[in-house]
Amino acid sequence: MKNYGSLFIFAMMSVLLLAGCNTATTDEIVDYNNEFFITDYLAETETMIDLWDELEAVYLEDAYEERAIFYEHELVPQAEKIVDLVKNKKIEAEELQEVHNLLVQSEEAQLASFEKELLYLQGDAEDEALAEEFYDLDDESYELHNEFIEAYEELFERFNVEKEE
Repeated sequence: MKNYGSLFIFAMMSVLLLAGCNTATTDEIVDYNNEFFITDYLAETETMIDLWDELEAVYLEDAYEERAIFYEHELVPQAEKIVDLVKNKKIEAEELQEVHNLLVQSEEAQLASFEKELLYLQGDAEDEALAEEFYDLDDESYELHNEFIEAYEELFERFNVEKEE
């Protein structure tokens, strides 16, 4: 699972101030950050972090059935909620949309990873090919998430938007 903790810290430190001209794109970046990323997205991410912490209690055990139930009823629905949230975010600025698409792809890969891991757990954790698939999807999600954060930072610089830390 990608590091939601670092995302939380990044988001909490991402209060934006305008440092340049007041373009529509700059305004949309600020609104995206303050009204979507820090509020809506962060709230859902915090819920995922809490669920992940709950899962750790049964994760170290060979309790595949309990873990499968937790995935099916908690993690997968929360991941679906996050995917819906990011996919339904309306963005007008092309530059911001390109960056946001990385977040969408990251969350879709995370959801697919959880769904594959659920199938793996439901099969008593015996299908090694399926395990490799969900590990690969998790890695892909993590890499896309890092690309998103990097591109997001570059967007701030390109449009002269500063983060106050």
